[in-house]
Amino acid sequence: MTTPELRQLYDAFDDPYGFMVRHLKTLDPMLGEAVYPDWPHLRGLSGALLESRLVLVVKSRQMMATWTALGLLLHRAIFGNPGVILLLSKNERSARELLDRLRFLIAGLPDHFRLRVGTNSAEELEFDLRGVRILSLPASPDAPRMHSPAGVIWDEMAFTPHSEEIWAALKPALDSGGFFWGISSSGGPGNLFSRLAKDGAAYGLKTHWLHYSEHPYRGLEWVEEARKGLTTQKWAREYEISFEAAEDRVYPEFQQRTNVLLEPYCYQQELSVYRSVDFGFYHPVALWLQRTVDDRIIVFDEWIGDRATVQDLIDAIRRKDAAHGFTESAAEWTSCDPAGHSPGESGVSPIERLKRAGVKVKARASRIEEGIDLVREALREREGVPGLLVSPTAARVIDDFHGYRLREDGLGAEKDNVHDHTMDALRYFIVNLRGSNEKKLRVGARVRGG
Repeated sequence: MTTPELRQLYDAFDDPYGFMVRHLKTLDPMLGEAVYPDWPHLRGLSGALLESRLVLVVKSRQMMATWTALGLLLHRAIFGNPGVILLLSKNERSARELLDRLRFLIAGLPDHFRLRVGTNSAEELEFDLRGVRILSLPASPDAPRMHSPAGVIWDEMAFTPHSEEIWAALKPALDSGGFFWGISSSGGPGNLFSRLAKDGAAYGLKTHWLHYSEHPYRGLEWVEEARKGLTTQKWAREYEISFEAAEDRVYPEFQQRTNVLLEPYCYQQELSVYRSVDFGFYHPVALWLQRTVDDRIIVFDEWIGDRATVQDLIDAIRRKDAAHGFTESAAEWTSCDPAGHSPGESGVSPIERLKRAGVKVKARASRIEEGIDLVREALREREGVPGLLVSPTAARVIDDFHGYRLREDGLGAEKDNVHDHTMDALRYFIVNLRGSNEKKLRVGARVRGG
């Protein structure tokens, strides 16, 4: 190693921001490969991330906040302490992209900064000589529990399912001294990120705001061009960092105060019980439901699969049933997507596999718009009580009601592979229920605001 190279290492050790400006290259979606820019808002962001252990970055879109966090993480890996660092994002594709960005940063480094890589997989980068493991994982309630991270970077936090469970699972590591950087644009109201953004100090967080007006190339002409094709509400959320209610929610009728039960709901033996499933490709889901004498629906439990098979779904149904104290004979039926009749390459359809396992199945065909309309009707209040209620134990359903959006053209719901699976399962149930006449029994349930 030459003397100038040693000097570069020495200078970089004490100057993480300078290390990024002098030695890192990023990948701009419009310009391609570019050096990490020395812009005032990025210098301020770096200072905020380095000065405080627990930081929430609330930002407009495309402000290079994620690149900055990954650059500082790379500096830590080269010069800092060993340990496990978790990268969390909303789904598998986003988790892989985070690790790919980190690989891109490493590939652009001068040779004398390069780290010797051990494990290099879709989910992990390990640096042999530093004792640093970086794990990039899609959101699941158990992801943080399987590790004792020295730090966490949570990207797209407002759009991540299981956010409440993940935050609770992270708390022990954070309370023990781990660093936390939560980064996101606004996802609207009613989620963990919006709550933390509004009152970060109460949770020990420093909140750092990044508005597009701080970007050196975001003038009036840029605003005029960027706003094209966006609704006023979407622009407000994604660029003006608004946490007001979203106009493009598929189910604006769903309100936390009125549609979520005050207390966890317990299965009641005298009432009919139902299930509904969405097979998904990697993330099947199952919901458990009961209804009252006046035809109100209660979603009281859920199961969310992670790269799970149909057999995993069947096994989960049996476990959940047993936990609630009933068997298949007590279930009226299980609704699902009529497309589950397709056998695919295996020759046996998902619906047929459920039937062979003894599950009673209903799969009434309907237009998506018809099903959404029926769910909207169920959500509305009748005599002061909504027609559809959700137990707090079905946390993913609650998150998805807030996050399920219309497409930008307004013609139908967005298939984002995050919020759509539970919403599809609920729609299948409502469609099938409206075509049946099972006996209805009374149940008492207190609701928020009731």
